[in-house]
Amino acid sequence: MCKVIAIELFRRAEVFIRKFEFLKLALWAFFLNFAYIFLWLYKPKMKKLSTALFFIISCTSFAQTFEMYKGDTINRKDPQDQRQGHWLVFNKSNSNPGYAEGQLVEEGDYFNNKKVGVWKKFYPNNKLKSEIAFANNQPNGLAKFYYENGRLQEEGNWKERKWVGNYKYYHENGVLFYDWQFNADGKREGTQKYYYANGNPMYEGDWREGKESGILKEYYENGSLKAEKYFNDGKIDPGTSKNYDLGNPVDRPKAPVVLPAAEPKKEEIPKEIGAIPDGQFTTYYKGDKTKIEKEGMFKDKKLVDGKHLIYDASGKLIKTLFFKSGKLVETKFAGAGDSK
Repeated sequence: MCKVIAIELFRRAEVFIRKFEFLKLALWAFFLNFAYIFLWLYKPKMKKLSTALFFIISCTSFAQTFEMYKGDTINRKDPQDQRQGHWLVFNKSNSNPGYAEGQLVEEGDYFNNKKVGVWKKFYPNNKLKSEIAFANNQPNGLAKFYYENGRLQEEGNWKERKWVGNYKYYHENGVLFYDWQFNADGKREGTQKYYYANGNPMYEGDWREGKESGILKEYYENGSLKAEKYFNDGKIDPGTSKNYDLGNPVDRPKAPVVLPAAEPKKEEIPKEIGAIPDGQFTTYYKGDKTKIEKEGMFKDKKLVDGKHLIYDASGKLIKTLFFKSGKLVETKFAGAGDSK
């Protein structure tokens, strides 16, 4: 009967915590500990099973690594060393030239070590650089790219490494440059339009299977007609094509204009000590597995027994703080050999 109760507890716990991934570690450990205590106190003959449960608790609690950012769990790896959940990628050791040390470069979600959902990248000036939807670690869905001034540069839908459907590319002043259509095979299909930076049309014509088809009209920047060119399967027919001299300005429908994207808030590395759930954990300085930042036992989101390594902006160790029973008991400075 006790075994049945324990198994049912495990099943219900797993169903519940799947809905709240960020609480998975804490809740899973709680239910396992509950079952362990229950079996130990009320069913002494099942001590072997309870001992096995304690081993499972240890594995599931301590084999995972993650960081805390503004109270949220980020950059988590499961016991199989696979990335899970939300990740923030910061510049470290000049791995991204042009970015300040510790500056946010990109962010998004992982599932079983594969990118999923919308991933965002940022310029060194903190403005949004791109937003790309991923599925199974491949771009799949809406993709947007931005100029450094914040205006939209291009947008469209990716599928199997190809543009499909409507695709738009913009001048840096926000005026539409290309207005293209792609078929399911990633080839241009249907009416294709080009515009000058002043919004006047530049080219307009039809494409079939990625090739010009029929009449293609070309315009001067003032809107007057420049040429009419006839195509068959991508090849021009010079005998029927016509060219025109620059005429008087013509008022034609203008290309649309897009406004700059909203500027994201600048992200900063959290400075609070030990803001992680209870238990024995190790976190790393800006995700660098060669540099331990905090290691030890945590309780009530504070380091109670262990050490906290402090680095400067270049990643060089400055000092190490040692905690015992929740109190700072010693400070050692790197290279100095002294403590206080």
